[in-house]
Amino acid sequence: MRPRRIGPSPFLPAALVVAGLLAACGDDGICDAEALQEALDRASAGAVVRVGPCRVEGATLRVPERVALEGVAGSELVGDEAVVTLAAGAALRSLRVVVDAGHGVRALGAGARVEDVEISVRRGVGLAVRADDVVVSRVRVVGVDDPASFPPLAEPTESAIGLAVLDARDVSIVELDAVQVGPWGAIVANSTLVWRGGSVRELVGTAIYVEASEATLEGLVIDDVRPGRQLLPAYGLVAVGDARLETSDVEISAADLGLLHHESHGAHRDLVVRGHRFGGAWIQRSSDVTWTGGRADENGAVGVASVASADVRLEGVEVARTVLRTTLLGEAGAVEMGDGVQVLDPSGPNVLRGVSLVDHPRIGVLLSVGALGVAGLTRVSLEAVEVTASASEALGCLAQSDAELLPLGGWDDDVARAPALVTNDAARVGLLTIGGGIADGSLPALRLEL
Repeated sequence: MRPRRIGPSPFLPAALVVAGLLAACGDDGICDAEALQEALDRASAGAVVRVGPCRVEGATLRVPERVALEGVAGSELVGDEAVVTLAAGAALRSLRVVVDAGHGVRALGAGARVEDVEISVRRGVGLAVRADDVVVSRVRVVGVDDPASFPPLAEPTESAIGLAVLDARDVSIVELDAVQVGPWGAIVANSTLVWRGGSVRELVGTAIYVEASEATLEGLVIDDVRPGRQLLPAYGLVAVGDARLETSDVEISAADLGLLHHESHGAHRDLVVRGHRFGGAWIQRSSDVTWTGGRADENGAVGVASVASADVRLEGVEVARTVLRTTLLGEAGAVEMGDGVQVLDPSGPNVLRGVSLVDHPRIGVLLSVGALGVAGLTRVSLEAVEVTASASEALGCLAQSDAELLPLGGWDDDVARAPALVTNDAARVGLLTIGGGIADGSLPALRLEL
């Protein structure tokens, strides 16, 4: 079927060309949104409606089933509310969308496609996916206002959200970037998704939030996440609400907390968490979480923490150079820490295998088993763990209950401490302060009508 084109045709007389432009660029360079919608409505399944190099003002376009809306260099759709809505099998390609307050692009039909699109969003949601089998590739969402101005827990009209995937199955994303948005970079709720390549960066709030979903992220970069005026800390990657989060070759840097598992599950391969202000990775009240390869480097307070969790495994991970810092994230309030790995109140097995702890100013590994006492150490397995440090007062690997330090020996036989750490650990008297779990009031929570 010959695609429909909005623009001149060599096969029509001049007068009909003018009439047939149907909103092609006029003398002022502005196109007509109503005529463009008429062309879409007339298009049959399989047709392509093309916009010329013009700016369509006041666009609220509905692309019918199995019809494609395609632009060229300079094609731009501008509006508020919902600029483009895609039905089942519809496609949007090769243009720019500008939304003032609303949705830039909504994929509401199964099998819709969004390709080679840039979305500029001042307030609202850049790309919303609420249908199965949607394919997104080479999309960039950019906020146009300073995201630090957004109020805490803002409604979509008061914030710029990059991506929202809600109640959707088998969504595929390849190379999506969300920049200068907030307080949410990307939201995945009640959905299944695979996201390969791209970034979420230079934002305020939470970069990627996964709730009650199965999400696989590959080769993503999350960077420069700030709290701004938000009441909540800035989080890099969050999994909550029985979500299952799997990552490979993902890098998270420069947030308050890099990775948070709260009442969730996951598997991470070659994950890097680096330069976070109050913690690299925090696994809390979760189960079946593994981390294989990769590193946690130069994070504040704690490199990796497992709190009240079971079936947690770190294997072949390097945890290095935690910065001594006071954090307010924990339930205990302000606590100064500089620890590599903490295992607190384990509810089931926690395994560290082949983990390297390097240069932590307070301690390399701290096991705090609470009221369980010595019996709690049976829930923690340390296998081929190596601890080194340059600070003369640093500790290597200790265990404690609520009341006292627990004796060395047995549980730590497969921990290789540097010689100075052996001496320091044996001489240590008194408990080490811990922050505990992240307080409920500091956890991110999705409270938006999207």
